[in-house]
Amino acid sequence: MQLTSSERLAARMQGKPVDRIPNLSLVMQFAAHHIHVPLAQYYQDYHVLCEANFRTVETYGLDTVDAISDPYRETADFGATIIFPDDDLPLCPEPLLKDTTDLSQLRHPDPLAPGSRMRDRVDAIRLFRREVGGQIPVQGWVEGALAEAADLRSVSALMYDLYDRPEWVI
Repeated sequence: MQLTSSERLAARMQGKPVDRIPNLSLVMQFAAHHIHVPLAQYYQDYHVLCEANFRTVETYGLDTVDAISDPYRETADFGATIIFPDDDLPLCPEPLLKDTTDLSQLRHPDPLAPGSRMRDRVDAIRLFRREVGGQIPVQGWVEGALAEAADLRSVSALMYDLYDRPEWVI
């Protein structure tokens, strides 16, 4: 029995026999290094992210492609400055919400706005679907509310906020 990645994952989730255990490894930085591209390109160009995933799946027999990279995609589109070192994780040097009164200053991001980081991710998903849709599942997520709050405010400040003014956080 030879299953496609989609068939393998569906069968496993239904408790049915599979030809092998599905490999759902998250490969983000590994995939970029596998095709010898700087992480900054992987984070900012969906073509690079997709190519890295396609080649990593082909080499290692993975069962998903990853539409994920870093936690600052939404943060950038809210208006934060994000720095992309050549071969390291992105950095947000200054929290966008330095004060609780800054909330009204947040942009209302449009995930389909040309040039936005969220649009780059939508384009990656479209390319994945066009190239491997139905054969290989696309794995990804959107930052959760508390995780995004930590990205916008900083983890330390948010922890103080949760203690000092939980009603503001919630």
